[in-house]
Amino acid sequence: MKKIILKSIILLFILTVFGSNTNAQGVYITKLNDLEFGEVFIGYSSDVQDIDINAAKFSFYHTKKFYKNVYIQFVLPATLDNGASQIPILFDQSHTSASYSDQETGRTNFDPRNTVYIPNLRFRKTVYLWLGGSISTTPIMQYGTYSGTIILNVFY
Repeated sequence: MKKIILKSIILLFILTVFGSNTNAQGVYITKLNDLEFGEVFIGYSSDVQDIDINAAKFSFYHTKKFYKNVYIQFVLPATLDNGASQIPILFDQSHTSASYSDQETGRTNFDPRNTVYIPNLRFRKTVYLWLGGSISTTPIMQYGTYSGTIILNVFY
């Protein structure tokens, strides 16, 4: 029996506030990890939780004096694409979390499809974000590398 797999699915990220280690108007964002599903057998599903090492990971802080009300928005793809075929991808509250420390415990889950509000964030206080997701392939999918773009917006 021949096994057919999808080769590593990696999501590329664009950070607005623009780059991989970015400063725009006093907000610094760093992408620490891409979301990667690895090799997925055609006809099966794959799930990456926010606590998984393959989840996307970001950190950010602002340098404006005192406290700012901060808003976080993700622009998420509905599918991963390889040019000839697509895989639906789902993001939800159970796959996404935030914390003031880079630890697995103490995280707060949030829905990445909605704007997240952080009131009174102290300047230079680092916030960590983790983003996972779920995909489900069909037996008739084409073999290949599938990718998508996620945009992270942080503003106040």
